[in-house]
Amino acid sequence: MTTEETTRVDTPHSLIHESNIDVGSTISVLHVEMIDDIEEKQLKVKAICMLIGGFFSFFTVFGLSFTFGIFYEFYLSADGPLYGEDPSKVAMIGTLTTALTYSFSIFQPILRKYISFKMLMLIGGILFSLGLFLASVSNTVWEFSMTQGVLVGIGSSLIYLQPVILTPQYFNKKRGTAMGVIFSGTGFGAFAMGPFSSYLIEQIGWKNALRTLGTIGLILSTSSCMLINPHPNSTRNAFTPQNRALINFSVLKSGKLILHLMCGLLQSLAYLIPTFYMSSYGITLGFTASQCALFIGINNVVNAVSKVVLGYVADLSIGRFNMLIICCISSTATIFALWMIPTRSTFLAFVVLYGVTSGPIISLLPTSMVEIFVFWKFAPKEDQTVWRSTVSLALAMMFLMWAFTYLCQLHPLVTPRRSDLRPEYAE
Repeated sequence: MTTEETTRVDTPHSLIHESNIDVGSTISVLHVEMIDDIEEKQLKVKAICMLIGGFFSFFTVFGLSFTFGIFYEFYLSADGPLYGEDPSKVAMIGTLTTALTYSFSIFQPILRKYISFKMLMLIGGILFSLGLFLASVSNTVWEFSMTQGVLVGIGSSLIYLQPVILTPQYFNKKRGTAMGVIFSGTGFGAFAMGPFSSYLIEQIGWKNALRTLGTIGLILSTSSCMLINPHPNSTRNAFTPQNRALINFSVLKSGKLILHLMCGLLQSLAYLIPTFYMSSYGITLGFTASQCALFIGINNVVNAVSKVVLGYVADLSIGRFNMLIICCISSTATIFALWMIPTRSTFLAFVVLYGVTSGPIISLLPTSMVEIFVFWKFAPKEDQTVWRSTVSLALAMMFLMWAFTYLCQLHPLVTPRRSDLRPEYAE
């Protein structure tokens, strides 16, 4: 065998050796791609879990909290525990609940320096449920204020704010839709829990009704807690001594943020008044109380659906800020049209149109605020804990303003008396 033949015989072995190197590299690349695919799928699953957990957080907090009107009427009735008490003092119970739900948000950035998101939600669920259970054994106004007012209010705040802060990290292009899904839990919760609470009071009494609602609240809040997780990229350096006290206060001085907060304050000053007096105004037009209750339920459902639909439209085409402007102008127009033409048909149109135009405002305000705090402008990606703390404080400032405006709307100088709602109506 010649040298050339020997070389020809040995060459295949060298080729096999080289091919083994190429195969190994290919396998490594494929392995990395498979890991990336798995991580992407896991991220999508976590994002869906965030939507489910956030939806039921809002369903629990606002669905059960909005049932206070039903308990308010029963408490003051002849069979109620607060019969003969001053109605304004009894109403303060619900006022405390809603005010603390929003205002306690201002303290949460401090708590999150030492307590995880999940633990805060778990504590909130326990306080929420405990407040309802203790209210079932209360007999005086101050006892109801401390239990169904303070405890439920603080627990509600700890439950609902965590998804608002964490969900935008999972969504970019569909952030408006995602926040709409979460905030829609408010409308669906109010629609479902209102009649359910009335049924419980009639069938098992107000004490067992509160205990049942407390149990439901504990189950839903703890289940939501299990589904809520910070984005994996934002947990690498969380809760370390170096970043616990870091908040970018320079961002909070931004003119865009201040203007956004002022717009939110002005909008929220009038947001709840139409819903407060929708039933009373409907009765002055000749509708029955049961019909007005149905209209409020329809308004809640339309409100919830519009948050998702218009949030999707905002993501798809016109933009979130543009949709926010359109909804603000449209909701204002519906209110003016209602008072200019006080007829039954106008009122029915108002019930639907105000739900369509006002609902997305509540979900788009926090969503638009997050747009101001984009990662690449205000915080390096390796330190997103600072971003979360800053956004959390800004959102807490907005919710604190909402609490202030809610208290203002209950004042007689701001809200009209029922005797003032007596328009001439036509069929």
